[in-house]
Amino acid sequence: MFLAGGIEYRYEAFEAIAGDPKSYEVGPLAAQGFGIGSNGFPGLAARFQGKNSRNSAALYIDSEYFFSEDFMVGQLFGTRTLVILVTQPKASCLRAIN
Repeated sequence: MFLAGGIEYRYEAFEAIAGDPKSYEVGPLAAQGFGIGSNGFPGLAARFQGKNSRNSAALYIDSEYFFSEDFMVGQLFGTRTLVILVTQPKASCLRAIN
């Protein structure tokens, strides 16, 4: 059985700047079903611009158990719980594909 764990803390800060008004305003082709903005994604409107920041903290514990050489079960506890089933082929089973 293998156990691992860790903690993480991050402080992130960013500034969002408004795009060109033509990138988020509804144009004349919207009535025909066309989306607004480039590729259907509008630019950032002026009302959403500004400086922002956030703090993020995490704690996790990971465990893995080998039932055999070829079969392992792993579980990660943290913000959410994941159960991971993994098989590992032996090197002798691998063949080159030409």
